[in-house]
Amino acid sequence: MISVKVSGSTNFGRAKAAISLVVLVFVGAGAYAETGLGTKNGQVGRASKQVASASYTEKKIDPVPYYKRGLAYITDKKYDEAADEFKQALDCNPHYYQAWVKLALVYQLTGQTDRAIDEYKKILELRPDMADAHVNLGILLREKRQDSQALTEFRKAIQMNYYSLAAHYNLGNLLASNGYLKEALREFQTCLTISTDAAPESARVHNNIGVIYQKSRYLEEAEEEFLRALVLDPGNKTFESNLALVRRQLNKKPVGAYVKQLNL
Repeated sequence: MISVKVSGSTNFGRAKAAISLVVLVFVGAGAYAETGLGTKNGQVGRASKQVASASYTEKKIDPVPYYKRGLAYITDKKYDEAADEFKQALDCNPHYYQAWVKLALVYQLTGQTDRAIDEYKKILELRPDMADAHVNLGILLREKRQDSQALTEFRKAIQMNYYSLAAHYNLGNLLASNGYLKEALREFQTCLTISTDAAPESARVHNNIGVIYQKSRYLEEAEEEFLRALVLDPGNKTFESNLALVRRQLNKKPVGAYVKQLNL
């Protein structure tokens, strides 16, 4: 257990990381996605090509086809097309909040930060139970250096959906970057408890746990976490750099087959 003094205040001070946290951000096409929204090599273009060939003769009363096409366009990073689809979904049903959240996400992904913030706030006035909207609003508030407000949004997201990995992860990053290491560690450990994916999401969590251990001078534990991260995501440059730094601090020589040191 790491012993770190944690203030009850939400007025965070700034703390510089000795080594690199990996930051997950948007809740996009999946529950636990990065900026790229989970698009994998070789899949780009497929989703939108499939929906583009679909018939546009659906009755306008049904917003779901437009919503699904919008998700596909997000996956392919065709944001203008995605926005058009979500707007059409909302024309069909103004209370189709999933489409409204994804439209705000498009604004977020395209750098329209203030517009996205306004949309998320409007959504949450009507549907405060939407965890994804709380998470993404919290991320944007962090970009605006409004950390106390971001903290509130991440915690609200967890209240709405305890199993939101993105909420726990982003809250952990916020706490860690502001020096609240004990609380951050708890959030990252929660991610590992509730995660159903082995990699690469868990790899990033192990890396960030390693950062916390390193900053707390638990170097052997930090080394083990970076090794675990590399088992799940071999060749990750951030993980390799973090491991190399900790090994220097431990006065250990670099090793080649470091992933074989753990019996996983």
